[in-house]
Amino acid sequence: MPWLKSIAAFAIALLLFGASAFTPAASAQTLPPGNSATQQITLNAPLETVRPAAAQAFEAWSRGELLNVDANKVTGVSRTNLFKFVDDIAVNLQADDSEPTNTRLDIVSVGRMGEYDFGGNQRNIDEYVATVRSLLSESVS
Repeated sequence: MPWLKSIAAFAIALLLFGASAFTPAASAQTLPPGNSATQQITLNAPLETVRPAAAQAFEAWSRGELLNVDANKVTGVSRTNLFKFVDDIAVNLQADDSEPTNTRLDIVSVGRMGEYDFGGNQRNIDEYVATVRSLLSESVS
């Protein structure tokens, strides 16, 4: 019964990776909260300075890849080192209304596979923010 082995393999894959592994890339709204992370940060730099650094950070970051740059939105992906799982990252940039020399970043990282990321999406955000900060400090120096 070879079909039984196929069913068993599929059931094991569902248990290991979750049902989202067999669906197209989903948005943060459809994935469980264990496979995404969000963070808001404020940088002490104007929007005109932060915008190019936000895009360049995906290229400077070893696991990052820049996908698209719109007026105030930068999107990219991060790949895990070992298995090359892909996480989607979106960064919305907005000038701080209360302090025009500051820029607010709303960052979302969402895994494409599985139901839990073991902290990977927060790690993506932390590494991305560190890269942006490094690029901004280089541009000031």
